[in-house]
Amino acid sequence: MAMTRRIYFGPPGHERAAYWTVKISRARKPVLINGSVLHALKAHAGVTIGCALSLTATDPANKRNIPHPVFLASFTKSSALLVDRLKKDGTPMHAVWYGHSYPWIVEQNDKGTLKELVKEDPSLMEREFALRPPRLHRPGVGGGGARTGKGTNRATATLHRGAMARAVSAGIIGKHVAEQMVRVSED
Repeated sequence: MAMTRRIYFGPPGHERAAYWTVKISRARKPVLINGSVLHALKAHAGVTIGCALSLTATDPANKRNIPHPVFLASFTKSSALLVDRLKKDGTPMHAVWYGHSYPWIVEQNDKGTLKELVKEDPSLMEREFALRPPRLHRPGVGGGGARTGKGTNRATATLHRGAMARAVSAGIIGKHVAEQMVRVSED
């Protein structure tokens, strides 16, 4: 059974209104990408495909370090989806799933404070970032993997909640709207 994830791309203020569902494969080897102040200054708060780290991953200079094509990158607090295959119409079809350890940068980007912090201390972005194969979550260990009875598990749904939390913290959608969307997805 193929794993899938959503990549949200709706218009400003309604990013979660539109998304692509892509098949994913786990990354097998870590990769290193080099950030810059420019990536942080061009970033948009609250979106998974326009944050500083996603702009870093799609920079042509960094594409040489990645062992597969990168057409688009989507980052959450702990994972990254690097789109490596497109459909004939140009929409994403497949992505390689990586893990990362830079939730602080994602949070500061979403709060809108990353740009100011980088202006004061460029070393926050002028460095190397490591994307690694994601950690496997074993069902039944540590409370994860509780079955919902509909062929999905809550561990998978948590990734979607992370993107939703980014939109809430950036003020793009209200907390009550996010809670309603989570309740609807669990039904």
